[in-house]
Amino acid sequence: MTNLNYSIIVPTCNRQADLARLIDSILRQTLLPAEVIIVDQSDSDDTKKYMETCRNKLITNSHNVNFIYIYQAKKSSVAARNKGIDIATGEILSFLDDDVVLFEDYYEKVLRYFNDNKELGGVGGKVIVKKFHSWGMKL
Repeated sequence: MTNLNYSIIVPTCNRQADLARLIDSILRQTLLPAEVIIVDQSDSDDTKKYMETCRNKLITNSHNVNFIYIYQAKKSSVAARNKGIDIATGEILSFLDDDVVLFEDYYEKVLRYFNDNKELGGVGGKVIVKKFHSWGMKL
């Protein structure tokens, strides 16, 4: 299988803890992206601080993934995705919400479809929702 170069674009707003789980699941992928573009629309700088910590300690040193942080004052998922598109360099663009957690082979399977059909314009995934009690236990 040819490894296609892909970029992940993630709009986020005031959900640093969710974003941290997403980034962890991205870094566990069997095929890593070239870049992850975080477009932050948060009211505080918690997400920015988290991204600086990741870039300095974990991501850049141990993975060949370029993490790009952008702040956007306007709260709009569409505007955030468009901003990510403007700077993305991947052959394939993937849009994720900040509260997603991926299976480890998610992008391996997605990219297989693009490799098998060069005329393919897009691929969607299945969403599995797990319910939790307010105290964090699975139902």
